[in-house]
Amino acid sequence: MGEVRYTCMARNCLRFLGVYALWRVWLVFLTLVAPHVLPFQFRFSAYLFEPFKPVANWLWPWANMDGVVFMLIARSGYETAQLPFFPFYPTLIRLLHGLTDWPFIITGLVVSTACFLAALFVLHRLLQLEKRPQLFFLICLLYISFPTGHYLTAVYNDALFVLLSLTTLYFGRQHRYLAAGVFGFFATLSRLNGLALAAFLGFEYLLQVNPDLALKPTMKGLFQTFLQAFQPRAWWSRGIAWALLIPTAFLSYLAWIQWQFGNWYLFFSGAQVWHRDHLTFPLQTCWRYVKMILTVPMNTTVFWVAAAELFFALFYLVWLLWAWKKVRFSYLVFWAVSWLIPAVTGTFQGMPRYGLHILPLFLTIALWLDQKPVWVRWLWIAVSLVLQAVFVMYYTTGYFVT
Repeated sequence: MGEVRYTCMARNCLRFLGVYALWRVWLVFLTLVAPHVLPFQFRFSAYLFEPFKPVANWLWPWANMDGVVFMLIARSGYETAQLPFFPFYPTLIRLLHGLTDWPFIITGLVVSTACFLAALFVLHRLLQLEKRPQLFFLICLLYISFPTGHYLTAVYNDALFVLLSLTTLYFGRQHRYLAAGVFGFFATLSRLNGLALAAFLGFEYLLQVNPDLALKPTMKGLFQTFLQAFQPRAWWSRGIAWALLIPTAFLSYLAWIQWQFGNWYLFFSGAQVWHRDHLTFPLQTCWRYVKMILTVPMNTTVFWVAAAELFFALFYLVWLLWAWKKVRFSYLVFWAVSWLIPAVTGTFQGMPRYGLHILPLFLTIALWLDQKPVWVRWLWIAVSLVLQAVFVMYYTTGYFVT
């Protein structure tokens, strides 16, 4: 059985690698075509970062926007305005640059690509644990065809977070809380929504205490189980205390900011440029976007960016509601908290990209598509690729679209 399982895994991985290679060609094609469709914007471009390094022109756009900031941190360390960018990803870029002396953009692309491919291996193992390995290839297709899936290969920290969060989910599902806590620690040093992994592990612990919750999650059952599980002695005996490593990562980063810059609140004040320096009720955030769509002219980029951000925020929410009792309850908790973390900041900026971090979203869509005719699956992927083409061309020509 073991040999059959690994043979099947190898076949699936090789099959996907062929599709992945074609997808990368597709992205290069869009990168070359984009400047002939849209006027280039230098404001968020990475072209001027290392002007004397011999790097192909079609590579530079893949470090636009946030990629420039990550490369600057890797090269020169933090400035106060860069503190909202978490340190683990630029640290990996800096380490690989020190080992190879490659240009920072190359090391960033290598780190992102390696993390994404490694994440697929963990995904296969996790789906085996869920007894749904047949969905592996479909979920992989959903990832790379997602409208913002190209960020998984750019100089962005999304691929790293996907790898670390999937590994946390994998160990958490087995109630191996030490390993889950360690990977969750580094996930939180990559992105703030790593904190959602602590909620996932907490509810996995509740499911361990009362397995019936996996089949019938009710508020009464959750409350009774919570009272039963809320015993510090049980935390250590079952190992769930290691989940505290996840919030510790965030607190450690704030402590480092206090030590280096003398004010830990610079992390939050630095986010003011994205209007994320205060908490907002999620419905108020939604209403703000509705007002923008109703008042901003349709022929402006601002209108379409706001419409995309609101659409994806609601898209994730609708699928979350549909997934009730169809996927593991702890996954739904991780999904809900992942949605709430950006929603309470008062803006959905980046929301089209944040769906990449939520495996249960892709698992849910795959479960739905798996019940549909083949043509529905290919129609879904085709529409996603068309939207992806739009996002890629705007991104590579220097427009801040997400």
